[in-house]
Amino acid sequence: MTDGDLEPSSVRGRVFRRRGDTVYIYVLALALSVGTMSLLPVVRYTVLWTALLGVGAVAYLLGGGPRLSDTDPIALAWGLGIALLIGLPLLLVGSVGLAAASRELLPVRDEIAFQMLVFAIPAGETLFFRGIVQEVNGLLFASLAATLWVILLFLPVARIAEYPAVYLVMAMMMALVNFAYSYTRQRHGLAASWLCQVTLGLTLFFVPRLLIS
Repeated sequence: MTDGDLEPSSVRGRVFRRRGDTVYIYVLALALSVGTMSLLPVVRYTVLWTALLGVGAVAYLLGGGPRLSDTDPIALAWGLGIALLIGLPLLLVGSVGLAAASRELLPVRDEIAFQMLVFAIPAGETLFFRGIVQEVNGLLFASLAATLWVILLFLPVARIAEYPAVYLVMAMMMALVNFAYSYTRQRHGLAASWLCQVTLGLTLFFVPRLLIS
């Protein structure tokens, strides 16, 4: 891999073609996240992920950026493999902590958490951060932007004052997984990145709920 592999790809779409466009939309998303902190977690998550998915879907349909169809079975296998390479060791050494974090950050029934981790979260974040932001601003910016988004998203339900070290480790883990999603998108395509996020989300935040009662 050369340095050029990590540079923003050429943008051919009719929407969000300039860096300022994507940054402006991202700032609005952060403002919406802050402005909805008083809502119940499930309501807030629904509003935020729907907004993210809506913007990402519009850009995907009208733009000329990466396509989900621009992939192959080998690329999907890479996405799955990267997720398991990161997720399985973390699951083995931290299943108890991951189960507690999952129940705290996603205070819903297990079946609702499953739907969030398989459908809502990967769809919205993949199309927005890997489909729009990364296409224009590059891998590193997209990774950091997605990490900040996740931190703000879960801030109202996180007991940071009680467990600061735990949430520092969680923030570092979120930075790692978001870099993995963006790296997978850069090297293996948007669909592989999507599969990577679905697999890693289930491994880190759903499987521990089942293993640890």
